[in-house]
Amino acid sequence: MDGIVMSEKYKDSEMHTILKGLVTVRLESAEHMGSVDFWPCSGTGCVFLPEADVINVTALVKAKLCNLAKVASKGVVLAESTAVSEQYVDSLQQLATLEMRLVTLPVTTKLDAAKILVHLMQTSHGEVIKQPSHRGPVEKALLEAVQCLPKTGTVKGKALLEKFGSLRAISLATVKELAAVVGQSSAVSIYAYFHEPFKQQK
Repeated sequence: MDGIVMSEKYKDSEMHTILKGLVTVRLESAEHMGSVDFWPCSGTGCVFLPEADVINVTALVKAKLCNLAKVASKGVVLAESTAVSEQYVDSLQQLATLEMRLVTLPVTTKLDAAKILVHLMQTSHGEVIKQPSHRGPVEKALLEAVQCLPKTGTVKGKALLEKFGSLRAISLATVKELAAVVGQSSAVSIYAYFHEPFKQQK
């Protein structure tokens, strides 16, 4: 894929202007894009949720996220995190990251969102949640997402990312492989979460 494919609904927007200054942008009709706002690379679809949608996750927003999970091999939710919406991001992550297996990345500005899209485009094979070599919004949000896993705090979250590098790799790991990093109890809970989701009580 050459450049980033973007829904025409963002034409001449702040996001469009920023992205054009960084990479090649190809506009596609909203009808063709469906619920996906951006395709930074083949198989990786992204949606941008503005402050209002982060605060109030309506049925339409949930449907959009569900569709993203269906059509994209790797789905990314860029959630606008402001002084008002920040407190609602955790709930959104519970829904998008844990229930729908989407990666939720809080962004404070359109520039942050654009940089993440460019990062995804430039990363080989669209490895959405591979840690970058420098600290930034992607790395921070990824750690926050991993910390949402059962019996996983900051220390275990960092250890898991150091070992596996991505949320997808963690989800594919065996109990034995997980236990070597976080211990048997946490490993069983994390494995069950990904492989037996309907048996999870909370």
